[in-house]
Amino acid sequence: MFLISSLLMVFLITTLMFLRPSLFAQNYAYIGLVTSCLSIFLITLYCKVKLSRAALRYLLIFILFWCSLLISTLFNQGGLLVFLSSVVTNLIPIVCFLLWFSTNNRKIDILLVLSKVVAFLGVSSLITFIIYSVMGAGGLLLYKFEIFEYPNAGLLYLPFSIASGEFNTNGLTLLRFSSFMREPGIMQALATFCYSYTSIFYSRKKWILTGCFIAMFLTFSIPGYTVFLISIFFIHLVRSNNKVGSILYGFIVFMISIAVFLFAPYIGYYAKKTSHTSSISGRTDALLNGFQNFINTPFGIGYLKDDSSVLGNINLIASLGYIGFHNFLLVIILYVFPLFIVGKNGSYKYLAITLPFFITMLFFQPLFDTPFFWCISLFWICLERDVNDSKGRSELNV
Repeated sequence: MFLISSLLMVFLITTLMFLRPSLFAQNYAYIGLVTSCLSIFLITLYCKVKLSRAALRYLLIFILFWCSLLISTLFNQGGLLVFLSSVVTNLIPIVCFLLWFSTNNRKIDILLVLSKVVAFLGVSSLITFIIYSVMGAGGLLLYKFEIFEYPNAGLLYLPFSIASGEFNTNGLTLLRFSSFMREPGIMQALATFCYSYTSIFYSRKKWILTGCFIAMFLTFSIPGYTVFLISIFFIHLVRSNNKVGSILYGFIVFMISIAVFLFAPYIGYYAKKTSHTSSISGRTDALLNGFQNFINTPFGIGYLKDDSSVLGNINLIASLGYIGFHNFLLVIILYVFPLFIVGKNGSYKYLAITLPFFITMLFFQPLFDTPFFWCISLFWICLERDVNDSKGRSELNV
């Protein structure tokens, strides 16, 4: 059984490493599909799966979302082949992790393993950053991965750090680390996810917390810093019984978050508005274009519809004009669904851990149709099982 458990751990971590929006999924998404299929085979053969009604309902909503996108694609002449590829690369991994989190295997916490990987890469990035700050990038670059649609990504530096190139702002040059995500703006969400998960369930593992914080910080993503502070507030809610104190704490954290987002030197909103005007205006134009498309066509102009004028799918809100309000609503339902299942304390845990990805998806990155976040967020099934065990509720045995 030890061999099977070890194989499952390797297959599941490999699956995550090759799921969009990971760096390597741009070229090798099929590897993630193969390992997820192998994982499904081993789980169904060797593990005892207890699939709850809530998990089944969640899967049905997920399938409904993709069926709705299919209708949108067909009616609006979108890219059908690309769409079918997206369906396969989303649905199979979701089934895989839904089955995994529905097992009673407590020996392997795949999210703890993921957090260790992120922490290790964070420490490696810090070593690289220190050497880079003193000596420059010369001699540090080991290899350049050729990544589809991301020509500047995939720079492997000593000792084992992946960056997306240098970032120049107001006379300061920074090396931004993305680890195995395709962009630093996505890596910050994963690092905060892992930090929050470890802080709530394994608070004594300080090296993991430190490594994840470093990984988040070295993305030099101002949304990442803001989201991290918000997650800290929800971690506080999990541990606190003082409602008045929590509200005051939350207000202070919120004000600090706004101040950091707007006024942080070099990478804050106002600093980037001067040094990276096109980046700020591009996102603003995408949001306005998305709302305009929504007003003109409430059901969307079509998922994957080519619109060369603006990057319309740059985030979920901007995608509203493409996927339509009904699909936008289904995405929101998929995210909030666990809040009605896992109880009050479980809801705080779920929000503390998943908000980094949700806020990033909502405002900053095109993540709603990428499977990585949806797969790792399925840990709520474990929270539901804890609630059911405490109340003596029955489950469906599969």
